[in-house]
Amino acid sequence: MNDEDIIDLFFDRKESAIFETDNKYGNHLSKLAMRILNCHEDAEECKNDTYFETWNTVPPTRPTNFLAYLMRICRCDAFDRIEWQKAKKRHSCIVELTSEMSETIPDTKLKSGIEEWELGQALSVFLESLSAPRRILFMKRYWLGLSIRELSNQYGIPESNIKTQLYRTRELLKKYLKKEGIYYE
Repeated sequence: MNDEDIIDLFFDRKESAIFETDNKYGNHLSKLAMRILNCHEDAEECKNDTYFETWNTVPPTRPTNFLAYLMRICRCDAFDRIEWQKAKKRHSCIVELTSEMSETIPDTKLKSGIEEWELGQALSVFLESLSAPRRILFMKRYWLGLSIRELSNQYGIPESNIKTQLYRTRELLKKYLKKEGIYYE
């Protein structure tokens, strides 16, 4: 079933919308939640919460990219779940991702008064300026949370090359944010 048909089921308030969404995208959502939460039970609950939120937001929203819409909800819910649990020891994946990006966008180095949406806009413009392969690699690492090893296996290149490409992209981002007046040293 295509995305438009599934979205129409949501608009018609048919419970089969959840079933069809799970058939088509359940594995994607489970993998994303599992990468972030590292717990099958929490990942399953996160996936179900994604379906619940989708049920409550479609309608009135009619997503143009249904998978991206679902993954955004799932990702946000997974991070909210970690925050809610107030885990003393965060998952190693989250610590690694956070430390990599904090070297590029540390809170203390953002100019005061910069709103989250301004940073989001700047990130969007920056990502659009990248070549497709570089942008996809960056998003797979920092949005989907794929490990260096997973990326290396997907692309068939050594982990050291992946790390180098990601480092160079983070440096380009830092330079761009400085140029835009959002970041200072």
